[in-house]
Amino acid sequence: MKLSLKRFVVACIAIYLGITCYTAYNLIQKKYVKTGAARDKLPDLRRIKIKDDDDWNPWGEEFVKEGPKLPVVKLGQHDLHRNVLLRETKDSSKTFNVEIWGKAAIGLYLWQHILDGPLESRMGGVWSYGSKQIDNIKFTFRTGSGVIPEKVPENTENLILILNGREPLKIQFAQSWLDSLAQFAFLKNVAVILLGNEQCNNDWVKKYMVKNGGPIKFVFLVYDSPEVDDWNFYQWPLGVATYRQFPKVNQDSLKINARRHYTCNFLATIYKNSSRQQLFHILEEKKDLKTSCLTKARYE
Repeated sequence: MKLSLKRFVVACIAIYLGITCYTAYNLIQKKYVKTGAARDKLPDLRRIKIKDDDDWNPWGEEFVKEGPKLPVVKLGQHDLHRNVLLRETKDSSKTFNVEIWGKAAIGLYLWQHILDGPLESRMGGVWSYGSKQIDNIKFTFRTGSGVIPEKVPENTENLILILNGREPLKIQFAQSWLDSLAQFAFLKNVAVILLGNEQCNNDWVKKYMVKNGGPIKFVFLVYDSPEVDDWNFYQWPLGVATYRQFPKVNQDSLKINARRHYTCNFLATIYKNSSRQQLFHILEEKKDLKTSCLTKARYE
């Protein structure tokens, strides 16, 4: 009798565990299938064929073209150098000079809206200049058609270069600037803020990365890319059209810990033949996105 009771209890426990595991498996499987199906419904922007509109530029004027490898650094050495640099920047009383050369209009968003830096026009407007110190880092910003490789400081050590890689002609211009960096013998750290291609095709910049023998340690990329890993490639906001005189936001007034009313937002000017048309259509068409995302469009 005792033996039969023991077998009965063991059998009940085994059945209970089996049912529990089966139920958990079904729940996980359904969630995975649902998530995958929802993701598959969204179009891949890399496959969207959009005719280029040569008259369209996301943020203001570009600059006229000025004309046309560093030794290989192993990834391990690069990582070590990154950690040493961060530690030195934080702990040292030394002032680090960082040059910012804006060769795309999105540079003004970085300088005026993010860094809140001053800007003065020189040489009749072909050169704009500003400087600002934050802690022990001094930023110097130069932008305009007068900013060419032959006219910027040749002893630059730390550089943020802002480029446009939206379409083939802009890419050629960006490449000419990256190729010119070989003449700056004192360069130690180079970061690029890049207005990327709307279909996420930015493979051309890979050969300029440090791990491939080039000068660039980090790329901050406008628009998405499979390369974004938050280590070598980071996402960067397109920002606002500075020429439309958008007001600068007082950072002290931002409640960064407050709960957001919307999951996402889309406030933009809709240009003909741009990916914004496709994105706005997706947000408006899908009910769950329309209710959870704030959308406001302006047509031009």
